[in-house]
Amino acid sequence: MADPLFDILTEDVFTVEDLAGTRAKLSLPGVLARLGAGTDTEFCALQAHQQHPWFAFLVQVAALALHRAGETSPAQSEARWRELLLALTNGAREPWCLVVPDLSKPAFFQPPVPEGKLDDFQDPNPCPDTRDVVIMTRNHDQKAARVHHPRPEHWAYSLVSVQTMDGYRGVGNHGVARMKGGYGSRPGVSFAPDARWAGRFLRDVAMLLESRPALLEKYGYADHGHALLWRLPWDGKPESALGLRDCDPFFIETCRRFRLVFQQGSLASRFRPTATGRLKGIEGGATGDPWAPVDADAGVLTIGERGFDYRKTQELLAAQDWEAPGLELRPEDGKEPVFLARVLARGQGKTAGLHERAVRIPPRMRATFGARAQRDRLGILSRARVERAGEVQKKALYPALKTLLNAGDTGSNRDLKDKPSRWTERYDRSVDACFFDQLWDAWEAPSPQEAEASWLKALIAIARGVLAQAQDEVALPTQHRMRAFAASERVFEGSARKNFPEAFPPKGESNG
Repeated sequence: MADPLFDILTEDVFTVEDLAGTRAKLSLPGVLARLGAGTDTEFCALQAHQQHPWFAFLVQVAALALHRAGETSPAQSEARWRELLLALTNGAREPWCLVVPDLSKPAFFQPPVPEGKLDDFQDPNPCPDTRDVVIMTRNHDQKAARVHHPRPEHWAYSLVSVQTMDGYRGVGNHGVARMKGGYGSRPGVSFAPDARWAGRFLRDVAMLLESRPALLEKYGYADHGHALLWRLPWDGKPESALGLRDCDPFFIETCRRFRLVFQQGSLASRFRPTATGRLKGIEGGATGDPWAPVDADAGVLTIGERGFDYRKTQELLAAQDWEAPGLELRPEDGKEPVFLARVLARGQGKTAGLHERAVRIPPRMRATFGARAQRDRLGILSRARVERAGEVQKKALYPALKTLLNAGDTGSNRDLKDKPSRWTERYDRSVDACFFDQLWDAWEAPSPQEAEASWLKALIAIARGVLAQAQDEVALPTQHRMRAFAASERVFEGSARKNFPEAFPPKGESNG
C-alpha cells in the first residue's frame, strides 16, 4: 500500500507573509511557532470566508496540545510544537497527512472508512472550493471551481472550513453541532488587542485554557474525551453519533465523510452522505464555543442578511442577553481593544453573505466594558438610542417617503413602484456609520437630556438628508414633482416636530 502524502507536520505547506510582504512556506508546527512568538502573519492562500475557521482551528488545536502536555505558553519552538501535536494522535502521523491510502486510518479531517473501500463514495472532485461552505449554485457573486491548480494548502483550508463550519445541505449532508440549526451559522465574535493574527492567537489560546474548568462543569464534557474527531472511524449511521459527554471541551469537529485521493499528479476529494450528524443531543448549538455567543434560551447567535449592523452589534457589546468567553475583556486586549465579529451567514439553499464588523473601543471607554454594572448601564443607553433611530425612521422619514412616492398624495395607499425601503436602508447605513462614536460621547455627556436631544438632532438630520436624496432620485411626472417635494417636506417637518419636540428649539427661538 502506498505511503501517506502531504504531511503538514513536516512539510512546508502553508504560504505566509509578514507585514513587510516577505513570504515564507511553513509546516503546521511552524505556523504555531510563528504565531506563538507574536510574529505578525497573514496566510496568502486563505480566502475571506476561511479566516475564522482556520483561526479557530489553530487556537483549538494549540490549546488542546498545550493542555494535554500540562503547559500553558504558546511560545514553543517548531520542533516542540511538532512533538505536542504528535502527542494528540499518540505518535501517529496519518491524522496530519492530506492523503492516506490505508482507509483504516484517518487522514487530516478525514475519518477512517470502516467499509474499507470507497466504492460507495462519490466520484473524485478535483476542486477544493466546490466542497467548501459557500453555496454557489447560481454562480453569481463568487464563481465555483475557481481554484484551477490547487495546492495542498488550498485543500487543507477547504477541509477545515467545511468540516468545522458547514450547515445542513440536504439529505445526507449534515452540518456541525456548533450552530443553532441546520440553516444557522457559526460566528466568530470576540474582543481582541487588534485585528492581527498573532495577538488574537495568543489572547484566545489563554482564554480557552482558562475557560476549560467552566466548560467541563457546564456541559459535562470528558476531561480526556475525544478531541480530534477525524481520528475516529465513522460509518455515518445514527448509532455512531457522539454526545458532548464523549468529547473534550476543545473538540474539533468533523461533520462530513471525506477522503482525499492522489491521482494523475493531483488531489481530488471523494464524499459519502451520512444518515445523521456526527454529534447528537445538543440543544440550540450550545457547546461552549468561545466565539459563538449564546442567548438565554441556550441558542447560538445566528446572523442573517443584515449582518452585524448597529442594532445587533450593540447587543453583543452590552452582553446583557448574550454570553461567551470571547465577549469578556482580558488584560491582553490592551488600552484600546477592538470588538471583532465575522460570520458567513446561511439560509435554506443559499449563502446570505460574509459579514464582518470591527468596533474600536476608545481608551476612555475601556473601564466601562470591564465592569458589569457599567456595561449594563451602557446597554440600557444603547438600546434606547436604537429605539430612537427606529422611531425617527418610522414616524418621520417613512411617511415623508411614502408621500413623495405617491406624488404628494398623503391619503393614497396604492402599491408603490419604488419602495421606501430603498431609502430607509440608506438611512440605517448612515445611522450605523455614526452610532458608536455618538454612543461614546453620550456616555460621557454631563447632561443625559442634552445627549438625547443631540442624538435626535443627528437622526433627524440624517433622515432629512435621505429625503433630499430620494427627491433627487425618484421618478415622478414633471407636473407633480414640486407638489410631491413640498408635501413630503411638510409631512417630514410636521411629523418630526410633533414626535420629537426636544430636537427643536422652543417656539420663538431660532436654530442659530
